[in-house]
Amino acid sequence: MLRLTVLGGGTGSYTILKSLKNLKVSIDSIVNMSDNGGSSGILRDELGVLPPGDIRQCLVALSSKPEIRELFNYRFPAGSLKGQSLGNIILSGLSLQYNNFSKAVEVASEILQIKGRVIPVTLQENHLVLSINNQTIIGQYQIDNYCFKNYRPKLTLQPKSRLNPIAKTSILNANFILIAPGNLFCSIMPIFLVNQIKQTINQSQAKIILLINLMNNFNHTNNWHVQDYINQFQALIKPKKIDFVIYNNNLPKQRILKNYAKENEFPVRINQANFKKNQHTQIIATDLLSSQITLQNPVDLIPRTLIRHDGQKVLQIVKSIINAS
Repeated sequence: MLRLTVLGGGTGSYTILKSLKNLKVSIDSIVNMSDNGGSSGILRDELGVLPPGDIRQCLVALSSKPEIRELFNYRFPAGSLKGQSLGNIILSGLSLQYNNFSKAVEVASEILQIKGRVIPVTLQENHLVLSINNQTIIGQYQIDNYCFKNYRPKLTLQPKSRLNPIAKTSILNANFILIAPGNLFCSIMPIFLVNQIKQTINQSQAKIILLINLMNNFNHTNNWHVQDYINQFQALIKPKKIDFVIYNNNLPKQRILKNYAKENEFPVRINQANFKKNQHTQIIATDLLSSQITLQNPVDLIPRTLIRHDGQKVLQIVKSIINAS
């Protein structure tokens, strides 16, 4: 059976994994482990556990049990646990019970009866660190709210973190590696900062698929073009080449764009003149927008995006890539 390994964070991976699990392939989701905001941040600080939030979202996405998915996604509406995700608490409890986060993910995978595997990219405690303008900003959540759109940020993990051996094996054995959409510098970049990840990707024979974000982040990627994302990821994995780039070419409705514009956020630019000729990379432009608008959970501790990729549309494109390769 062909193997697909997805690299990503929480919401971006969650959105596409819900559909990709229907592919007739072996699927692994390798997940960023630097989150320190919202429910995950509180549990990290109070219990000393690894951040469960992004792991929980990917587990839920791959689950075949609707009732248990809802259970893991439940957020307490009031009291001292207001905003906390029950799934995050369960994962944290399992981690403390077994004194082993990998075991916790394994047990949760069995409870949720997932298709595939969810794999922490590292099993070491770390924080994302930004060095810029003689300043040091520590923490994914803090960096997310720091504006560095006009600078080239220097990001590191402190302390340096080793690649989870299971994640390494997944990458080496993959036929395809899909880089999921998400917060570029705070959710996706931490994966590529883990020691040995670049070397492992280059040792892999897998073809690389890059799924581009729908919207730019005002603080970090304001006015970015699809080509800017390609350049960023190509630099992260070179000399390995990106084989396929998939991006959305359909604008959201004006009323939705107005809501984003209030936050100075706009769609990723797709001007044809900005693309660089690259014989190695196949560019796929298509409508990827979901027709459903995602409503914000009023007790969620972190703001979520309104528009999402349509998982079924992504599924069909990835399926066609796999079938043609």
